[in-house]
Amino acid sequence: MMFNTKPLVALFEQHLYEFPTHELFGWLLDDVLAGFGVPIAYPPRAESHELLKDLSGQYARLVRDHAPFSDLLGQLYMALAYRSVKGSMGQYFSPPNLATMMAEITIGGSEMPTGQPVRVCDPACGSGVMLLSAADSVMRRHGEDSLKDLSLTGTDIDPLCSKMAAVQLLGNCAMHGLSLGEVVIYRGNSLGDAKDLKVVVHASHADFDASPPAHHPARVAALQEAAARQVTACRNATAF
Repeated sequence: MMFNTKPLVALFEQHLYEFPTHELFGWLLDDVLAGFGVPIAYPPRAESHELLKDLSGQYARLVRDHAPFSDLLGQLYMALAYRSVKGSMGQYFSPPNLATMMAEITIGGSEMPTGQPVRVCDPACGSGVMLLSAADSVMRRHGEDSLKDLSLTGTDIDPLCSKMAAVQLLGNCAMHGLSLGEVVIYRGNSLGDAKDLKVVVHASHADFDASPPAHHPARVAALQEAAARQVTACRNATAF
């Protein structure tokens, strides 16, 4: 499954020698998140402001023109890594087709409990493709209103990845007029010390009970349990 990110790739490539690509990519993510009220820790250079407007506008148009919950930023990230800065951005994410298949196997055939939250957690979320696929699967099988009962939690140790996941989930809801019950994205090691987890975003629908807070021990324990299960599954898979 390929998405048309060429307009964004072209904008990045036009300014390849003015700004480091990984730095400009991070500024784009910060710019979009700022639109959702997330403070910017390190403001971009003043000379990048006009370019960031163009990048943010182009990203918004691409989200609008693609199907909801498409992993545009994951594909963009890998395209930029391949073309220009492999050493700085050399990560590779789960292909959307694989993520869709896994979402269908995991939750696609399940009934949505009426009035009860359905929680999905990815302790190493990358660009957020698994969470995007989970939302897409629920929406296609149970309708848009069912998204209001869906709680999505993601964590990644890479600051760019955690921001990508947050941007894609929030951006898709905004551009397609959709409402997720809850989105919680952390930056940090989901197997590490809880105090090192940083909340990138914790957003919820008005009718969704978003308690307890993101750093509550019960939430962190559930995240760490999911991460431990993922590690065990990977070890078991490599044993064959």
